[in-house]
Amino acid sequence: MFWCAGSNNVWSSDGHDKLKAFGIAIYGFIDAWSRKVLRLDAGPSNNDPRCIAYHYLQTALKLGGIPQQTCTAHGSETGIMGVYQMAFLLLYGSGDTREQSRHAHIFKTSPKNQKIESLWSLVRKRRGL
Repeated sequence: MFWCAGSNNVWSSDGHDKLKAFGIAIYGFIDAWSRKVLRLDAGPSNNDPRCIAYHYLQTALKLGGIPQQTCTAHGSETGIMGVYQMAFLLLYGSGDTREQSRHAHIFKTSPKNQKIESLWSLVRKRRGL
């Protein structure tokens, strides 16, 4: 479990693989505080770091900014996104940007990335996926 200060403080993201057998991989972002779904993308891959970074950048563009922190499962697909998050906070953050960038992206095991995992659980229960 983790604490967040408010809306857009932490974005939690993860992939959903239940439809991969049909060629559909889903990747989503939610606001950890409000649990509002910020973005869901369906495509051929949710494991390609370039795709995940692209989804992150599109989410930031759509919302007009970035969170103080991103939270993902520890996988190779989120590396570029984590680097972007740290770089943006170093370039545009306020206050102690070195300290902010150190905590800009956190990795949790998939079950502990509870905010986004609760969305996948809801999808499974309501849609049988």
